Amino acid sequence: MIAGLSLPDFAAQIVAEAAAKRDFKASTAKLVAANDGTITLATASDTFSLQPTRYALRQIGEHTQIPAKYVDRMVSEAPSLLADNLNHWFMANPANRLIRTHITGLQTLRAFLSDRYRPMDNDDLAAHILPILQKAAGSSSPRRSPRRASTSKPSRKLSPLKSKNGTRRTFSTPASSSLIPRLALAGSPSSHSSTS
Repeated sequence: MIAGLSLPDFAAQIVAEAAAKRDFKASTAKLVAANDGTITLATASDTFSLQPTRYALRQIGEHTQIPAKYVDRMVSEAPSLLADNLNHWFMANPANRLIRTHITGLQTLRAFLSDRYRPMDNDDLAAHILPILQKAAGSSSPRRSPRRASTSKPSRKLSPLKSKNGTRRTFSTPASSSLIPRLALAGSPSSHSSTS
């Protein structure tokens, strides 16, 4: 077995990371690319100067229909040309986007997605999985003999995210846990902010 974090330490790490994540739904007309490579997002209450990750920059390039190789070249050779291109296309074709950020000492733009995208983060999954792991860890004993593979179907399955008719489904496993003191806190990163 590979040694790693204990379940309480793992849960604490997920909670700390979740606190730094913020998602915004905003029009691209509210975004301003700067020559230093940052993208400014002005909300009703704050202004963020976001440094896009390479992954987010690829998503922005795809949205504005600028080829990835050309985006990479502008980043290294002509950052002001990249800013001009992005600002032009943000204003010429405004669209609502889901802007996923990580706000700590450094403000990072981690994803630039459709506003219809349904986020699923580690904290969302942990709220369902950690209670099961905690229960399994509490009930296991060191002298237990290996279990044989069961041929019966599990009594409880997780629902798919989308059913066959296209409607969204949620997990059927309860999200309550004494291990994680309510990951979905009011105003937490899992709730979306709108900049309307």
